[in-house]
Amino acid sequence: MVRSLCILLVMVLFNFATPSSAFAEKRVALVIGNGGYTNIQALPNPSNDATLMVSTLKKLNFDVISAIDQDKAGMEFAIVQFGRELRSSGKDAVGLFYYAGHGVQSNGVNYLLPLNLDVRDESELELFAVSANWVLGQMENAGNAINMVFLDSCRDNPFKTKSYRGTTSTRGLAKMVAPAGSYIGYATAPDEKALDGSGRNSPFTKALVKAIQKPGLTVEQAFKRTRLEVLEKTAKLQTPWDSSSLTGDFYFAGRGSGGSGESSGQTVNADALFWQSVQGSTNPASFEAYLTAYPNGKFAGLARIRLSELQQTQVAAIDPVDGPEIAELSEERRIKASGNVNVRAGPSTSEKRVGRARGGERVRVTGKVLGSDWYRVALSGGKSGFIHGDLLTSFDPAPAPSPAQPAITETATGSSSNTQVAVGTYDQLEYAPGVKFRDCADCPEMIVVPGGSFDMGSYVGHLNQWPVHRVTFPKDLAVGVYEVMQREWRFLMGSNPSRFKGDDRPVEKVSWRDAKRYVEALSRKTGEQYRLLSESEWEYVARAGTQTRYWFGDRYDSGKVADGRSTENVGRYPANAFGLHDVHGNVWEWVEDCWNDSYSGAPTDGRVWAVGDCSIRVLRGGSWVDKPRLLRSANRGRNNTGAHGGNQGFRVARIVFKS
Repeated sequence: MVRSLCILLVMVLFNFATPSSAFAEKRVALVIGNGGYTNIQALPNPSNDATLMVSTLKKLNFDVISAIDQDKAGMEFAIVQFGRELRSSGKDAVGLFYYAGHGVQSNGVNYLLPLNLDVRDESELELFAVSANWVLGQMENAGNAINMVFLDSCRDNPFKTKSYRGTTSTRGLAKMVAPAGSYIGYATAPDEKALDGSGRNSPFTKALVKAIQKPGLTVEQAFKRTRLEVLEKTAKLQTPWDSSSLTGDFYFAGRGSGGSGESSGQTVNADALFWQSVQGSTNPASFEAYLTAYPNGKFAGLARIRLSELQQTQVAAIDPVDGPEIAELSEERRIKASGNVNVRAGPSTSEKRVGRARGGERVRVTGKVLGSDWYRVALSGGKSGFIHGDLLTSFDPAPAPSPAQPAITETATGSSSNTQVAVGTYDQLEYAPGVKFRDCADCPEMIVVPGGSFDMGSYVGHLNQWPVHRVTFPKDLAVGVYEVMQREWRFLMGSNPSRFKGDDRPVEKVSWRDAKRYVEALSRKTGEQYRLLSESEWEYVARAGTQTRYWFGDRYDSGKVADGRSTENVGRYPANAFGLHDVHGNVWEWVEDCWNDSYSGAPTDGRVWAVGDCSIRVLRGGSWVDKPRLLRSANRGRNNTGAHGGNQGFRVARIVFKS
């Protein structure tokens, strides 16, 4: 018999074989969220739930392996990497596995369902699904002190609309055998349906994430808070349920100021966590609360200075009692408009103007007014104001140049009429993000990509693509819209080494040294600073704000990639969100970096990694001749600096900040 696995399970396993190692030093987590199913009912929230859990666990000092919308191979690879990381972290480590998505039980075994699942018989589950017991085995084999499993599984039977032998409509989760010292929690009582919720996240995951961030709460106390919130949010339709045999305490966010000492597994400094939660606040009460809890804390001096500043400027609390209800956010966006826009004191055009923002300018969004499209933004001096959502980009993509923006068409040099050049300056920039330009008629067309952050690498692929790490780019950068074309190469270099001839095809059969000679010649010609991209810059601009296999999603689409029998004219296929064409396929693209077998020790600020085997350089993006798996955004290639591969090309970058 197979049953739908429709409840969230939280299991904490305490290994008391080595009591001296009960104080964990490192926390490792694997988070998987599957929702974009095609063969069974799709789920809207698991990817959101997983994303929320990833950000929360990172705040709680977990090293997180994230895998969202994965097929079976992707899930298994991530689980293997998790097991390896946990085993290498020592006996004192804390392990955590979180899964959101469809799941079923069959003959007492719980199965997690991958994205590409297509089964017709219960007996096929063992082959095509992933057993939850296998994940538990990875954790138990690591032999570390504390392990936790969170399964926020399907909200209803995923096979109820399909012809599937062995399926019943019974809901529930098979009992999982746990050793002494375990804690099991469910999003709802056994055999009852867990609600998916009307918002971005399931009621249980949203409440659980909130509770585990509270310093001073044990697992049991956090779960009680979770239960109360879920009961309230679901009008008592869903009652979280738990079973515990714990003999010790575990604190996600530390014991707190009232505790008598460090908790089992405590690796997060509660003082620092509290400070991180208030340091960006414009509410004096936040800093008063910090000083009350930690009058002699590490950040007490800073808190008193900040409190004094806010009191002197008489800044009101962020969420005044009589003001609008606001959902807290922390993200960066840009102003869409070409000119200045007004920042209001409240979420209405009738409110007093408290500031102005320029078109293309970055703003930090700190909240959204519930029930409207107004956003709260941070202003200088610790103040805040409101901007309507129609004037903001979403999640800081490169905005397209507005037709109203002053522009010049370079008719004197013969450049195309749709390539615009901004007049004046944008802060210290020559060109605003999203603007295309050429420095001469036969120079590569460039587009300005905004600075930002992203998670580089992948745990679904070769080991040279991990560990996944956060990279931040403090400045905007101009990048070639296309791979360097043959006519552009011939303009500076005279000859054309390419096998597949065509003015608008990418130049190929060029070595890394050849590419370096070209950017040096281009710099001399224009008087500007052209160069190859760093490897992290390349992946950032290729992903264009995505974390999927390709910029267009996890499913390969040959209609968006030059993967035929030869190279093709650049720009034939759609551009990504940053305006770049052919980041997948056509030709491999040289970057500046030396070759390293993993990202261990890689720069996190976008710089070139100039150490390693520098006789070998990195290639990215794959080519027309390669299989789809080699065209992924995270995939890496390499070759000797003097090798003239038949499918090797490059694109260029250029500094756009004025000196």
